[in-house]
Amino acid sequence: MPFQSKQVEEKDDSAWFDRLSPRDQYKLRPLKIGPMAHPLIHAGYDQCFDCGNFGHLRDRGDGCTSKVKKAPPFWTWRRVITGKDYSMSMLEMTPERLAKARNEVIAMEGTPEHIPVEYISSDFDVLTPWVFTEQDIARLDADESFSMYCEARLNNQPIAASRVNRRAWRLDKSKTRRKGGLRTMTPGSCTAAVEERYQIMFSLNSLELQGVSPRTISAIIAPWLAADMFHSGVDSVQDHE
Repeated sequence: MPFQSKQVEEKDDSAWFDRLSPRDQYKLRPLKIGPMAHPLIHAGYDQCFDCGNFGHLRDRGDGCTSKVKKAPPFWTWRRVITGKDYSMSMLEMTPERLAKARNEVIAMEGTPEHIPVEYISSDFDVLTPWVFTEQDIARLDADESFSMYCEARLNNQPIAASRVNRRAWRLDKSKTRRKGGLRTMTPGSCTAAVEERYQIMFSLNSLELQGVSPRTISAIIAPWLAADMFHSGVDSVQDHE
């Protein structure tokens, strides 16, 4: 079939690939993430096409909540082997800019909020919510290994992934606070009322999937460990907000 052979010939011809735009070339042959890439790229964060910040993804002109829209030109963006798109200014940083970015990430993990506004300037939660049935909640409450997981995370110790996937937090949505784009969990937001209408479950492993470090997770769960709220069966908690 002459038509098919002609098509194969054209695809094998390097000139066919060279005629594509640089952006289209990297869609077919994604870039590897090099050592000079921004640390949040290595962590798997999305980069917004609108504002250029990390932590959320917005198509250009599709309502990014950041007031400063200064993302690099779209044609300078490239696809990497993870399937995500990043600007070349973040994929190939100068040593000075890379050192500054690393210091910013270290400072970010050392603060109580952990995710500053410049990285998470969005109108949705970093944590992924699930609504569970009362049966699901009862099964989680009966799991005695939950406190073991919390203690292991607090001490930065490794723990089996299967155990991570079964852990969950119970939060009252009306008492959680926002810090940038992160819904902050305080002792006052913990509730033991299973029948609470707007009760929300946050899976602990969603923190790890979002790239949050063990140090950050430990700092978040520390207040509950100190008060022994996970296994005390307290029906009401004083609101400290």
